[in-house]
Amino acid sequence: MWWMVVGLLVMGSAWPAWAESKPPARSLRGTASWYTQASCRREGTSGVMANGHRLDDRALTAALRSYDFGKRYRVTNLATGKSVVVTHTDYGPSPRLKDRVIDLSQAAFSAIEDLRHGVCNVTVEPL
Repeated sequence: MWWMVVGLLVMGSAWPAWAESKPPARSLRGTASWYTQASCRREGTSGVMANGHRLDDRALTAALRSYDFGKRYRVTNLATGKSVVVTHTDYGPSPRLKDRVIDLSQAAFSAIEDLRHGVCNVTVEPL
């Protein structure tokens, strides 16, 4: 039984400082990118999202730096005014990319921007 307590303490101390446990309560502003099953495989990940489901490139889903899976957000491209409503299904984007606030599925990104651009400036509003 004591080993469970020690394990929890060790896991808690290894928790990344940049990880948010609460969903964003207000709008976020920054850049958005997109990802697919193929890009996940190239990066060495399995394509299974943090919520346990397999990534579907055609679904309107997103990755944010919180664990409120299932919450919905409106993502608006600041240049075009186009918006899409996505469901939070994964954890991301990489903390190395400080201005990146959200990673979108291929379908979600293509709804607001041409895929060839790769990134765009957005606002992310919780619904």
